[in-house]
Amino acid sequence: DFTRRSLVHNAFVSFARNVELYTPAQISANSFHLGQLFRSPEEVQVEELEVLVDHCVDHVEEFSSGPGIVKLLNGFTRLMLTTNRNPYVVFAARLRHRPILHTLRKTDVTMAISAFGGAKFLDQHLFGALATRVTDLGHSFNAAEITLTVSGYSSVHLLNDKLYATMGHRAAEVADEFSPTAANKLLGGFASLNLPNDDMCEKIAESFMEKRPDALDGPAAAQMLHSMCRMDYMDGNHYAYLAESIC
Repeated sequence: DFTRRSLVHNAFVSFARNVELYTPAQISANSFHLGQLFRSPEEVQVEELEVLVDHCVDHVEEFSSGPGIVKLLNGFTRLMLTTNRNPYVVFAARLRHRPILHTLRKTDVTMAISAFGGAKFLDQHLFGALATRVTDLGHSFNAAEITLTVSGYSSVHLLNDKLYATMGHRAAEVADEFSPTAANKLLGGFASLNLPNDDMCEKIAESFMEKRPDALDGPAAAQMLHSMCRMDYMDGNHYAYLAESIC
Protein backbone atom coordinates (compact mmCIF):
# COMPACT_ATOMS: atom_id res chain seq x y z
CA ASP A 1 0.00 0.00 0.00
CA PHE A 2 2.93 2.36 0.68
CA THR A 3 4.20 1.81 -2.86
CA ARG A 4 0.77 2.57 -4.31
CA ARG A 5 0.40 5.75 -2.26
CA SER A 6 3.88 6.89 -3.23
CA LEU A 7 3.23 6.35 -6.94
CA VAL A 8 -0.14 8.13 -6.79
CA HIS A 9 1.38 10.99 -4.80
CA ASN A 10 4.21 11.51 -7.29
CA ALA A 11 1.90 11.28 -10.30
CA PHE A 12 -0.53 13.82 -8.86
CA VAL A 13 2.15 16.30 -7.80
CA SER A 14 3.83 16.13 -11.20
CA PHE A 15 0.53 16.59 -12.99
CA ALA A 16 -0.63 19.53 -10.86
CA ARG A 17 2.68 21.39 -11.01
CA ASN A 18 2.83 21.05 -14.79
CA VAL A 19 -0.86 21.45 -15.54
CA GLU A 20 -0.27 24.31 -17.97
CA LEU A 21 1.41 21.83 -20.32
CA TYR A 22 -1.76 19.76 -20.73
CA THR A 23 -4.76 20.27 -22.99
CA PRO A 24 -8.25 20.56 -21.44
CA ALA A 25 -9.04 17.02 -22.60
CA GLN A 26 -5.89 15.69 -20.95
CA ILE A 27 -6.59 17.61 -17.73
CA SER A 28 -10.10 16.17 -17.58
CA ALA A 29 -8.94 12.61 -18.22
CA ASN A 30 -6.04 12.81 -15.76
CA SER A 31 -8.18 14.35 -13.01
CA PHE A 32 -10.82 11.66 -13.48
CA HIS A 33 -8.37 8.75 -13.39
CA LEU A 34 -6.32 10.14 -10.50
CA GLY A 35 -9.54 10.69 -8.57
CA GLN A 36 -10.22 6.97 -8.85
CA LEU A 37 -6.89 6.16 -7.19
CA PHE A 38 -7.17 8.16 -3.97
CA ARG A 39 -8.76 6.27 -1.09
CA SER A 40 -8.86 8.83 1.73
CA PRO A 41 -8.68 12.62 2.23
CA GLU A 42 -5.28 12.22 3.90
CA GLU A 43 -3.77 11.05 0.61
CA VAL A 44 -4.71 14.21 -1.29
CA GLN A 45 -2.12 16.98 -1.56
CA VAL A 46 -4.27 20.05 -0.86
CA GLU A 47 -1.76 22.60 -2.13
CA GLU A 48 -1.33 20.86 -5.49
CA LEU A 49 -5.07 20.30 -5.78
CA GLU A 50 -5.69 24.03 -5.38
CA VAL A 51 -3.12 24.77 -8.10
CA LEU A 52 -4.94 22.38 -10.43
CA VAL A 53 -8.35 23.81 -9.57
CA ASP A 54 -7.24 27.43 -9.98
CA HIS A 55 -5.84 26.66 -13.42
CA CYS A 56 -9.10 25.07 -14.54
CA VAL A 57 -11.21 27.95 -13.22
CA ASP A 58 -8.97 30.52 -14.90
CA HIS A 59 -9.20 28.66 -18.22
CA VAL A 60 -12.84 27.60 -18.03
CA GLU A 61 -13.64 28.89 -21.53
CA GLU A 62 -11.15 26.42 -22.99
CA PHE A 63 -13.22 23.47 -21.75
CA SER A 64 -15.80 22.94 -24.50
CA SER A 65 -16.54 19.22 -24.20
CA GLY A 66 -19.51 18.30 -22.02
CA PRO A 67 -18.23 14.78 -21.28
CA GLY A 68 -14.80 16.24 -20.54
CA ILE A 69 -16.19 18.74 -18.03
CA VAL A 70 -18.13 15.95 -16.33
CA LYS A 71 -14.97 13.84 -16.02
CA LEU A 72 -13.09 16.81 -14.58
CA LEU A 73 -15.73 17.51 -11.92
CA ASN A 74 -16.09 13.84 -11.11
CA GLY A 75 -12.35 13.75 -10.50
CA PHE A 76 -12.51 16.85 -8.29
CA THR A 77 -15.31 15.34 -6.20
CA ARG A 78 -13.40 12.08 -5.82
CA LEU A 79 -10.34 14.11 -4.80
CA MET A 80 -12.42 15.28 -1.84
CA LEU A 81 -12.68 18.87 -3.07
CA THR A 82 -15.42 20.06 -0.73
CA THR A 83 -14.42 23.55 0.44
CA ASN A 84 -13.59 25.27 -2.85
CA ARG A 85 -16.89 25.87 -4.66
CA ASN A 86 -15.42 27.90 -7.53
CA PRO A 87 -14.99 25.05 -10.03
CA TYR A 88 -18.54 23.84 -9.45
CA VAL A 89 -19.90 27.37 -9.93
CA VAL A 90 -18.07 28.11 -13.19
CA PHE A 91 -18.43 24.66 -14.73
CA ALA A 92 -22.12 24.42 -13.81
CA ALA A 93 -22.61 27.61 -15.80
CA ARG A 94 -20.58 26.09 -18.63
CA LEU A 95 -22.67 22.91 -18.68
CA ARG A 96 -25.91 24.90 -18.80
CA HIS A 97 -25.09 26.02 -22.35
CA ARG A 98 -27.35 24.00 -24.65
CA PRO A 99 -24.64 23.06 -27.20
CA ILE A 100 -22.57 21.57 -24.36
CA LEU A 101 -25.44 20.10 -22.35
CA HIS A 102 -26.83 18.18 -25.30
CA THR A 103 -23.52 16.42 -25.93
CA LEU A 104 -24.00 14.51 -22.67
CA ARG A 105 -24.86 10.85 -23.07
CA LYS A 106 -26.66 8.93 -20.34
CA THR A 107 -23.40 7.92 -18.63
CA ASP A 108 -22.23 11.53 -18.67
CA VAL A 109 -25.54 12.72 -17.23
CA THR A 110 -25.38 10.32 -14.29
CA MET A 111 -21.71 11.16 -13.68
CA ALA A 112 -22.54 14.88 -13.65
CA ILE A 113 -25.32 14.33 -11.12
CA SER A 114 -22.98 12.21 -9.02
CA ALA A 115 -20.22 14.83 -9.12
CA PHE A 116 -22.42 17.76 -8.08
CA GLY A 117 -24.42 15.66 -5.63
CA GLY A 118 -21.27 14.23 -4.07
CA ALA A 119 -19.96 17.77 -3.56
CA LYS A 120 -23.36 18.81 -2.11
CA PHE A 121 -23.45 21.60 -4.68
CA LEU A 122 -26.89 22.60 -5.94
CA ASP A 123 -27.41 24.64 -9.08
CA GLN A 124 -31.17 24.67 -9.59
CA HIS A 125 -31.02 25.50 -13.29
CA LEU A 126 -28.44 22.84 -14.09
CA PHE A 127 -30.19 20.16 -12.05
CA GLY A 128 -33.41 21.05 -13.82
CA ALA A 129 -31.73 20.67 -17.21
CA LEU A 130 -30.13 17.39 -16.16
CA ALA A 131 -33.51 16.13 -14.94
CA THR A 132 -34.91 16.72 -18.42
CA ARG A 133 -32.06 14.69 -19.87
CA VAL A 134 -32.77 11.91 -17.34
CA THR A 135 -36.43 11.71 -18.28
CA ASP A 136 -35.47 11.64 -21.96
CA LEU A 137 -32.87 8.89 -21.55
CA GLY A 138 -34.02 7.09 -18.40
CA HIS A 139 -35.84 4.27 -20.17
CA SER A 140 -32.44 2.69 -20.88
CA PHE A 141 -30.69 3.32 -17.54
CA ASN A 142 -29.10 0.37 -15.78
CA ALA A 143 -29.10 -0.19 -12.01
CA ALA A 144 -25.86 1.75 -11.43
CA GLU A 145 -27.09 4.74 -13.44
CA ILE A 146 -30.42 4.76 -11.60
CA THR A 147 -28.68 4.60 -8.23
CA LEU A 148 -26.25 7.43 -9.07
CA THR A 149 -29.09 9.62 -10.28
CA VAL A 150 -31.35 9.12 -7.27
CA SER A 151 -28.43 9.42 -4.83
CA GLY A 152 -27.27 12.64 -6.49
CA TYR A 153 -30.66 14.34 -6.41
CA SER A 154 -31.59 13.16 -2.94
CA SER A 155 -28.21 14.25 -1.54
CA VAL A 156 -29.07 17.88 -2.33
CA HIS A 157 -32.71 17.32 -1.18
CA LEU A 158 -34.07 18.24 -4.59
CA LEU A 159 -37.56 17.17 -5.55
CA ASN A 160 -38.53 16.47 -9.16
CA ASP A 161 -41.63 14.32 -9.50
CA LYS A 162 -41.04 13.37 -13.12
CA LEU A 163 -37.43 12.34 -12.50
CA TYR A 164 -38.24 10.16 -9.47
CA ALA A 165 -41.20 8.61 -11.28
CA THR A 166 -38.98 7.78 -14.27
CA MET A 167 -36.26 6.30 -12.08
CA GLY A 168 -38.72 4.35 -9.93
CA HIS A 169 -40.41 2.86 -12.98
CA ARG A 170 -37.09 1.90 -14.55
CA ALA A 171 -35.82 0.46 -11.23
CA ALA A 172 -38.86 -1.80 -11.05
CA GLU A 173 -38.10 -3.03 -14.58
CA VAL A 174 -34.48 -3.93 -13.78
CA ALA A 175 -34.94 -4.93 -10.13
CA ASP A 176 -32.87 -8.09 -10.58
CA GLU A 177 -29.80 -5.98 -11.46
CA PHE A 178 -29.57 -4.34 -8.03
CA SER A 179 -27.04 -5.61 -5.53
CA PRO A 180 -28.04 -5.27 -1.86
CA THR A 181 -25.83 -2.17 -1.56
CA ALA A 182 -27.25 -0.51 -4.67
CA ALA A 183 -30.82 -1.39 -3.73
CA ASN A 184 -30.37 0.21 -0.31
CA LYS A 185 -28.83 3.35 -1.80
CA LEU A 186 -31.77 3.62 -4.16
CA LEU A 187 -34.41 3.02 -1.50
CA GLY A 188 -32.57 5.28 0.93
CA GLY A 189 -32.70 8.11 -1.59
CA PHE A 190 -36.46 7.81 -1.98
CA ALA A 191 -36.95 7.36 1.76
CA SER A 192 -34.87 10.44 2.65
CA LEU A 193 -37.40 12.55 0.75
CA ASN A 194 -40.43 10.54 1.95
CA LEU A 195 -41.30 9.55 -1.61
CA PRO A 196 -43.48 6.44 -1.88
CA ASN A 197 -43.16 4.04 -4.80
CA ASP A 198 -44.96 0.77 -4.10
CA ASP A 199 -44.22 -0.82 -7.47
CA MET A 200 -40.48 -0.28 -7.11
CA CYS A 201 -40.44 -1.58 -3.54
CA GLU A 202 -42.49 -4.62 -4.51
CA LYS A 203 -40.27 -5.56 -7.44
CA ILE A 204 -37.05 -5.14 -5.48
CA ALA A 205 -38.34 -7.08 -2.47
CA GLU A 206 -39.64 -9.84 -4.74
CA SER A 207 -36.33 -10.03 -6.55
CA PHE A 208 -34.49 -10.80 -3.33
CA MET A 209 -37.16 -12.94 -1.67
CA GLU A 210 -37.97 -15.15 -4.66
CA LYS A 211 -34.77 -15.27 -6.72
CA ARG A 212 -31.90 -14.73 -4.26
CA PRO A 213 -33.21 -15.13 -0.71
CA ASP A 214 -29.74 -15.50 0.84
CA ALA A 215 -28.30 -12.33 -0.76
CA LEU A 216 -29.24 -10.02 2.12
CA ASP A 217 -27.29 -10.13 5.36
CA GLY A 218 -28.73 -8.78 8.59
CA PRO A 219 -27.62 -5.13 8.30
CA ALA A 220 -28.66 -4.91 4.64
CA ALA A 221 -32.09 -6.38 5.39
CA ALA A 222 -32.55 -4.00 8.33
CA GLN A 223 -31.65 -1.01 6.18
CA MET A 224 -34.04 -2.12 3.44
CA LEU A 225 -36.88 -2.64 5.91
CA HIS A 226 -36.26 0.78 7.46
CA SER A 227 -36.36 2.53 4.07
CA MET A 228 -39.51 0.73 2.99
CA CYS A 229 -41.22 1.68 6.24
CA ARG A 230 -40.31 5.33 5.66
CA MET A 231 -41.77 5.02 2.15
CA ASP A 232 -45.05 3.71 3.63
CA TYR A 233 -44.72 0.43 1.74
CA MET A 234 -46.73 -2.29 3.46
CA ASP A 235 -46.50 -5.95 2.50
CA GLY A 236 -46.66 -8.61 5.18
CA ASN A 237 -44.82 -11.30 3.20
CA HIS A 238 -41.96 -9.00 2.25
CA TYR A 239 -41.68 -7.62 5.77
CA ALA A 240 -41.60 -11.16 7.19
CA TYR A 241 -38.82 -12.12 4.76
CA LEU A 242 -36.76 -9.03 5.67
CA ALA A 243 -37.33 -9.54 9.40
CA GLU A 244 -36.19 -13.17 9.08
CA SER A 245 -33.09 -12.06 7.15
CA ILE A 246 -32.21 -9.67 9.97
CA CYS A 247 -32.23 -12.55 12.44
